[in-house]
Parts: sequence; C-alpha cells; structure tokens
Amino acid sequence: MKRHPEVAARMTQNLSRARVSITEEHLKKWFDGVKTELKDYTDVLEDARRVLNADETPIFLVPKEERDLVRKGEKAVYSFTSNDEKDIFSSKRRKRSST
Repeated sequence: MKRHPEVAARMTQNLSRARVSITEEHLKKWFDGVKTELKDYTDVLEDARRVLNADETPIFLVPKEERDLVRKGEKAVYSFTSNDEKDIFSSKRRKRSST
C-alpha cells in the first residue's frame, strides 16, 4: 500500500441478487401496500399499551466479508453473492413471563 497510496484494502459487504434487483419503485409499492393494510388497524397503532416488537436477529449461512483492493475514499464496497433468503434465517428473541 505504501507503493500505491491511492489504493486501500477494504472489507466488502455481501449483496444478494434479491437486494440488487430492488428498485425505488419496488420500495414505494411495498410502503404503499403496508400503509393500505395498516389503515384497518389504526386503533391498534394508536394504543400506547401495545408494543410492536420487530426484533429479529439475522444469522447468515454464507460467510460475510472479504478484503478487496479499492480506491481510497470509497464509501461502500460490495461483493455480489448468490445467496438469497434461504441462506439467512432469523432468531426471534422471546421474553420469559414472570408467572
């Protein structure tokens, strides 16, 4: 790296095919769909006693990152992988009841 100061070794972030194919239009449609579905449940969403917990910890079955050579100053370096939703599963944390 001393010989080429414009080059740096960076850790890459895996990016699956499914995430690569998502567009801004897909995201807008998804949020519009969620908004439409939640219109029927406004009483639930406005009740402060109800706590919505979406805490899921992902566990990746594909090794995460690798080092790659990039220009210095690059913000994000991606490694495109063939993994999809079958290569990831979620572990939901559950609270034990005190009774």
